[in-house]
Amino acid sequence: MVLIARIAEQNISWERAAVILLVIAVLAALCGALYFLRKRLRGFPYEKIDCLLTEREAKFYALLDPIAEECGFRVMVKVRLADLIRVKQGRKDFQSWFNRIKAKHIDFAVCSAKLEPVVLIELDDRSHDQKDRIRRDQFVDRALAKAGVPILHYREYSPEQLQKDLQNFL
Repeated sequence: MVLIARIAEQNISWERAAVILLVIAVLAALCGALYFLRKRLRGFPYEKIDCLLTEREAKFYALLDPIAEECGFRVMVKVRLADLIRVKQGRKDFQSWFNRIKAKHIDFAVCSAKLEPVVLIELDDRSHDQKDRIRRDQFVDRALAKAGVPILHYREYSPEQLQKDLQNFL
């Protein structure tokens, strides 16, 4: 009300007064939106992880990567299964099958220089002995076999074994 009285005293046109009021309203709305956005972002429960790999996976990667490089391959880590295989087009049950692969990942994808998957590697530990994990591994293995993508599972390994296995894919 005070602002309207001042506008009337200073003989400012109503069009100009409307623009001024609109600018003030937009600024107030932006300030309010920023306040709520900052408050909401502060509540996000996420934090950066130190390494993509577990300690065991990092040790395996440190051994695998130079061997793969000698063979002309590149190693990618934690690759989503849905980025390695896809559901055939035109299926009515596409979404159901896609849902089965979209949240799973493979520990290591050994790729050609053109980033074509050559062989996938799962580093198995005791968790792979659990019933649900056995079913998961069987599903993944069947899906990859059907798509024509080889997968190797390792519990124990040696540099010589990795070298030999990778050379089979040259």
